[in-house]
Amino acid sequence: MASSVGVVLEAVSPLLTKVAVENSVRGVLTGLPLLVAALAVLAVIRYASAFLRRYLGGRLALDVQHDLRRAVFASVQRLDGPKQDSLRTGQVVSRAISDLQQVQGLLSMVPLVTGYLVLLVASVAAMLWLSPLLTVVALIMVPVSVLLTTRTRRGLFPATWSAQQRAADIAQQVEETVTGVRVVKGFGQETREVTELRRRALRLFGERLRAARLTARLAPPLTALPSLGLIMVFGLGGLLALRGEITIGTFLAFATYVSNLVGPARMIGSLVVTGQLAKAGVQRVYELIDSQPEVADPADPVEPPPGPLSVELHGVRFGYSRDEPVLDGVSLCVRPGETLALVGAAGSGKSTMAMLLPRFYDPQAGEIRVGGVPLRRMRLATLRRELGVVFEEAFLFSDTIRANIAYGRPDAGEEEVRAAARAAQVEEFVTALPDGYDTLVGERGLTLSGGQRQRIALARALLSDPRILLLDDATSAVDATTEAAIHATLRAVTAARTTILIAHRRSTLALADRVVVLDRGQVLDEGTEAQLAARGTLLPATEHNRHAPPCHQRAGLWPADPPDPAPATTPDPQLRAEVAALPEPTDSPVLGPKGNRLDPTAPDPGFTLRRLLRPVRGLLVLTMALVAGSALTSVAYPSLARLAVDGGIVAHAPTVLALATGIGLAVVAADWLITAAQTLVTARAGESVLYLLRVRTFAHLQRLGLDYYEREMAGRIMTRMTTDVDALSTFLQTG
Repeated sequence: MASSVGVVLEAVSPLLTKVAVENSVRGVLTGLPLLVAALAVLAVIRYASAFLRRYLGGRLALDVQHDLRRAVFASVQRLDGPKQDSLRTGQVVSRAISDLQQVQGLLSMVPLVTGYLVLLVASVAAMLWLSPLLTVVALIMVPVSVLLTTRTRRGLFPATWSAQQRAADIAQQVEETVTGVRVVKGFGQETREVTELRRRALRLFGERLRAARLTARLAPPLTALPSLGLIMVFGLGGLLALRGEITIGTFLAFATYVSNLVGPARMIGSLVVTGQLAKAGVQRVYELIDSQPEVADPADPVEPPPGPLSVELHGVRFGYSRDEPVLDGVSLCVRPGETLALVGAAGSGKSTMAMLLPRFYDPQAGEIRVGGVPLRRMRLATLRRELGVVFEEAFLFSDTIRANIAYGRPDAGEEEVRAAARAAQVEEFVTALPDGYDTLVGERGLTLSGGQRQRIALARALLSDPRILLLDDATSAVDATTEAAIHATLRAVTAARTTILIAHRRSTLALADRVVVLDRGQVLDEGTEAQLAARGTLLPATEHNRHAPPCHQRAGLWPADPPDPAPATTPDPQLRAEVAALPEPTDSPVLGPKGNRLDPTAPDPGFTLRRLLRPVRGLLVLTMALVAGSALTSVAYPSLARLAVDGGIVAHAPTVLALATGIGLAVVAADWLITAAQTLVTARAGESVLYLLRVRTFAHLQRLGLDYYEREMAGRIMTRMTTDVDALSTFLQTG
């Protein structure tokens, strides 16, 4: 509404100007003060409406961005095991940050563009009232603009989509190297990672320059064609005024309307470019939001019975890929209150059982029951509330020890948290820490040892007081003394609940009432520890478990990483064909003059913004010159209008009118070339700085010690490498 009111009033101003000019020409000055006052009031109202338009537009964009970001996070939380396996963290981060910023940029322009459309309608109506012939001449360029826009944006969308995929690849590598920093440094592969990121950043640079070249074909005609219509109005309108067919006031009013449409035309051109970026971002975001898990709640859920619960597997067959089963026809029963240990060689399917019981995956055949109720008949929240799971890899959040223990029960009291900590032998080392239970554990608990992380994870499971306890090698990282103390506690804990132990140590079997041996995804034998040892089926599954050769299903336990989501791998065949049809990017970033190229991977203790911009200072100077040229072309049109009126129409000099028209055509041509050059030069300068900053920052990250990664969270590092770097590039290209 604010946008519409402002632009409608803007459409009234030229009519008031027309009346003022015509009255002045006739020597009638009686109503002039009233007209001036009306124009002043209109200006104030337009200012207020512009303020509301921009504020409400920004608020709308931020609200939609916030809702989409929440939808992305909710979608990720809904995904089941198979979808999580195919999910790449860098892709999620890129879509939740960079892509949504593109959407925000588009939405913030919507109220402004809506107002401009209203201005267009109001202006065309007034122009038709003033002179139908001039209106046709002025708007004859509109179909040409539509045709050029339609043809160019067909290539612009796949180009921007592909570039955003490449940006997500970089975010993925940053995430992997930050979270796996110990592996990178442990194997001395910092140089390799920097080289790989440099290769990906170079590819991203090339693809963004390719998109800029396509933009350079689209932006100039959208900018110049309305100006060309204005020059045609100068020529034809001036000729009509010379003949007396229209008044000077009508000529000026008409020229004002057409010149008022030049700014909206530029905005619409920018909107088309931003729209292609946002379209690619929206598509990528909704690919994630629309992802639906295969594991879902039933329509008519059944509650488990009270008391200790049994766990039953009936002919369960499951594989991470259907042609390579990890579990093949497994049937077993864990009685209520029983403690069962699962042992077997690497790849025999033990940890897969821990994935199936919380229903991260559904078996491809067979059935799993808890308390006699099939898992598919239970709500996921109900099922997981009854389970306490300690996985082989103890994951901790970047929070305090207390918060990590109480994660499953945020409302737990202090004494309950401490009791669970004592049971898991956590209090033994927490009391020695300066901040005790308020100690921050760092990213994924990196400030703690593996054994300490496992004990906190065990305390977290015990605090939730589950009826089924599932421990996947939960004491593998603790020493023998601590393990013995934990086992003493577990004997009391497991006495009242059903427990499944996935065991790699022989000592763990002392807690079990019964032991099941798995081999190649099938039950090889079961019985007590003594019975299995007597039959000879236990020893190979425990003492040599870690060194046993993997069975043929081993590859199925860890599915291969999906290929890089390069543009050629998009599921949309039409988009895939459009991306393949694009020219191969060949541009390289500006790193300085030949013979003195800057090495972005080298240490730079004296790093400043000035040093960063030094390689592109020539491009920046050229950009400022182009901006100045664009400004000169903009201010040339009012001067040409004055020349056409004073020197041509008033002086009855057709030659001067023709001169003004000819100069105007030259200005339009210059504006066309300047806009195209400015698009390319600013993109090259901004993307070169982006490349330098990204590679330099990543190389410096690889030189930092582990203490930095223990202090800083991975998310903060990633946003500095993505959002903050992009913000600087955007400033250079638009500021």
